[in-house]
Amino acid sequence: MPGALMFSGGKDSFYSYIIFRERYGVDVDYLIFLRPTFASPHELNSHVVYLLGRLLGKRIITASSGNISDVLINLGVDFLIAADIYVWDHLYWLERICENAGVDLVEPLLCRDTYGVVEDAVRRGIEFVIIAINKKVNETSLRNLLGFVVNVDTLDKFLDIVDLLSIDPAGESGEYHSLVTCAPVLPCKIIPCQAKVCHVGRYLALGFGNVLLEWRGSVKI
Repeated sequence: MPGALMFSGGKDSFYSYIIFRERYGVDVDYLIFLRPTFASPHELNSHVVYLLGRLLGKRIITASSGNISDVLINLGVDFLIAADIYVWDHLYWLERICENAGVDLVEPLLCRDTYGVVEDAVRRGIEFVIIAINKKVNETSLRNLLGFVVNVDTLDKFLDIVDLLSIDPAGESGEYHSLVTCAPVLPCKIIPCQAKVCHVGRYLALGFGNVLLEWRGSVKI
């Protein structure tokens, strides 16, 4: 039963993948990296997204909003995993995509409490860095969150900050974007470096020029 995962390299991609495998005992064959029509922090760091895909041992397929149905049909997959929680417009769009392609849409995180999503993801060993902040949130968020690394040691501080800023802890409304640096399904930890602050559409974002891999105490480029 071949399947695919919507994959941005962010925490929700990894968390939905882990939850799906636990729930159904089935893996995926492909990762779908969607190139949006608008400026995207994940597109800025697409080289890191592709690296994460390779570390997962999966083939990454690039798609656009206009051809994703055809991509799914050509791959011959039976299901597509996504990580929507409560952004209904995006969910309904994916439902139409999957209906047109004749595949089942699986949403492991749908209607979950966003605090619970972040807490459980981190407690399971997912570590992520905040790579973009919506400039409309406020200036305090830009100072406090851009480049912030969320893991078991910093989780409580992160939740305190998002509470103070009154933003969704999962960034479900586009308040921020993340990039996973460590996860139980990865063979090593990645260390993004050579960071440069960029204006990417409505976001202030970090673009990384290089990535180091940390394997059992050693570091390799």
